[in-house]
Amino acid sequence: MIKNKDKSTILINSRMERKGSEVVTTDDNNTLSFVMVSDQNEGIRYDWWEGEYFTERLEPKGAITDSLNTFFKDHDRSVDSAIGKVSNVRVSDKSVTADVTFGSDDAAQSILQKYREGILTDVSIGYEILEYETAVRENELDSVTVTSYRIKELSGVGIGFDKFAKKRSIERDINKEPMVNKDQKERLAALVAISERTVEENTELSSLLKAERADEQIELDKMRSERNELKRVNEIEKLAKERGISDTLRDSFVGDEAKSFDDFTRAALKELADAQVVSTPAPDTSDSRRDDMLRAIEDNLAQRLGAKVENPHKDANMFRGASLFDIAKAVTGSTGYDRNAIAERAMVSADFPLLLLNSGNRVLVDEFDAASGTYKQFVKEVDVQDFRQMTDITTGIGGRLDKIVEDGELKEKYVKEAGETWNISSFGNKFGLTREMIINDDLGAFTNMLGEFGTMAGTTANGIVYDLLLARNDYAGYLMSDGLAIFDGGHNNSGAAALDADTLSAGRLGMMKHLGMDGRTPLTIPAQYLIVGANNAQTAFEIINSTASQVDNKNSGVVNYHQGAMQIIVDAEITGSEWYLGAARRTIKAGYLAGTGRRPILKMNDATLTNTVFEGIFDFGVMAEDYRGLWKGN
Repeated sequence: MIKNKDKSTILINSRMERKGSEVVTTDDNNTLSFVMVSDQNEGIRYDWWEGEYFTERLEPKGAITDSLNTFFKDHDRSVDSAIGKVSNVRVSDKSVTADVTFGSDDAAQSILQKYREGILTDVSIGYEILEYETAVRENELDSVTVTSYRIKELSGVGIGFDKFAKKRSIERDINKEPMVNKDQKERLAALVAISERTVEENTELSSLLKAERADEQIELDKMRSERNELKRVNEIEKLAKERGISDTLRDSFVGDEAKSFDDFTRAALKELADAQVVSTPAPDTSDSRRDDMLRAIEDNLAQRLGAKVENPHKDANMFRGASLFDIAKAVTGSTGYDRNAIAERAMVSADFPLLLLNSGNRVLVDEFDAASGTYKQFVKEVDVQDFRQMTDITTGIGGRLDKIVEDGELKEKYVKEAGETWNISSFGNKFGLTREMIINDDLGAFTNMLGEFGTMAGTTANGIVYDLLLARNDYAGYLMSDGLAIFDGGHNNSGAAALDADTLSAGRLGMMKHLGMDGRTPLTIPAQYLIVGANNAQTAFEIINSTASQVDNKNSGVVNYHQGAMQIIVDAEITGSEWYLGAARRTIKAGYLAGTGRRPILKMNDATLTNTVFEGIFDFGVMAEDYRGLWKGN
């Protein structure tokens, strides 16, 4: 029920419709007077978060009508559905009333006539909830009393929500219960039946709804599993046909769901390698000696590619002067001189491409770390299990502890929740190792491709974080869960002023004045980072490092409030005059696919006699955790 949720996410600033009103004719043949909200307007609503019902009542005196101008048909807020003008709005403790002057066109006059003849009796208001109070009631539905709300529009409708606000004439007393037609009586009976449900019945209904949702999720997971299995089988059969893999090997993988397409690729490469003919048979060596040799070659290749190798294999130096062709001969066990045949065998063997793959991944780590930019200084980094959309839930209670009076009971506090939805995406490119590169000993080309990809991955991650901060590129329309941009007037976390000591003070004060999830408790958030572009770098360093309050020495004897207060981060991604403040926590979160070490990885995609394709993959995503920890100036 609502009491267990963050009610601000359910009601505050939500836009709702409420049907039901009374109509009275006036002296003007083209005008009717409507009672939009009566003092007995309580009705049943449904909480989709918890699958439970609650009652809602609008206080007539809480209505704000400054946005009410047009009378529409069936809440269709289009030009063609505008059929009248709203005027003379009256708000009192008992009701909210207004006059509607209908248009002169046929559509408006037709609806006016239906009201006069009693065919139509009701109207409906569209409103935005601003303030409300809740009450938990035993053996009854919990109640919500809306104490402040803005009426956005008024519409003509068929069936009403407010059962004590129906069509009336001048001769009938407004305080008497009105006549209702058959449909209205059936609707009223249904609402009464809902309101009379016991707590147990409502609990049972909630459980049934949750069970239904769980069944839907199970069915969805089953469909995904079947789709993934079909994709696995298709990929295996396609590769087997293209590379001439034996039916026996293909069928052994197709019939075993536990074996992945990557497993089949490795097995297929081994089968192809075993089928190749070389000039001289491979020497007979034990598995342990071969594994030892491969580890030594891998460490040597990693060092030659530029990676930092701690505790390299004791025999790594034995391959210091070996060419790619020499390594290919050693890995394949060939002793002949047919460079073409040996290169082809190496291309389709399992070990040679894997040596380059493993060595290359070590290089990517170093290159990525060197090019990661500044974002790692102020974001929170997490591992993400998959690419599905997820919601990060923030829970809290907020406020102060309640004072316990003598022999008094502890008051119950309800946890509030807020959530931001996000996911990670994959980025990457592919490049190849060719037979010619082995024959020509062109290890440098492979090294350059690895280094370039590592640098590009670091630049990509840094750029995406600043895209979010600057609201540009894919994040130009980024909205948080409350429907607002990170830096929005509704968040009170921005100011349109250039960076100086005074505007920096205003930003720090603005962050410290933010309130907690209860809407009352000051959070006193300190600014930890001052983030600027090159245009503001000098100003930032002067403000933070100066001992005097004014860098122009006008007040050289006054201590600088900002001295040493924040860490300065300068990044070229910020090309304008924007500047930002960031707290030490709960600002921006960066996610990496779990198992990747939070870095790009190299994968082997395909191998033929002439070419092995490598893919550089980087799985990354960002989200704004909480606008309260961020401030923007300009």
